[in-house]
Amino acid sequence: MKSTNLIKILVAMLLAAGITMAQTVAALQTAITNHGLSAAVSGNIVTVTGTREGATDELRLNIPGGVTVRWQASLSGATTGASSLVYLNSGVLNSGVGTLEVTSGKIEQTGSGNAISNYASGTINVSGGTVSATTGRAIYTVFSFISVIELNNSWIDAACSVEPCASVCAPSATCFEPSDT
Repeated sequence: MKSTNLIKILVAMLLAAGITMAQTVAALQTAITNHGLSAAVSGNIVTVTGTREGATDELRLNIPGGVTVRWQASLSGATTGASSLVYLNSGVLNSGVGTLEVTSGKIEQTGSGNAISNYASGTINVSGGTVSATTGRAIYTVFSFISVIELNNSWIDAACSVEPCASVCAPSATCFEPSDT
């Protein structure tokens, strides 16, 4: 009798986790569409398409583990200071552990802010498209718990920074050369 109740509890927990994941993917889709871009969901992949120019606000994404946001959109604009065009992990610090995968399109920061800021421990994979910043950083990530930034045959224009490690890359550094990835 006790093992039957345990099984029921485990099944209920698994179902609740699935509902939470679905709600989180739906929240990602809503955040993206509210930002003037399109988002299509297929399982645990959210594909971002569309064009938005002149953005002055952040697109805040908290990507859960097991979820990939596949970037194919064109986003450009000017944010200032510590603001970014794409800000990963707008929830609890280090709670987003999913993947941002830039496969085409662009994230172009024309102001003093960063193109992408990462306050999560997930993966940023740039395999196509362009991520650039005029005076800020193309990719800015803080804390040593970042999982990985992958640059695969892509060009990142402007500096990247991983703090507190003080690892700063400039456009001429080998970390940005497609042949080195």
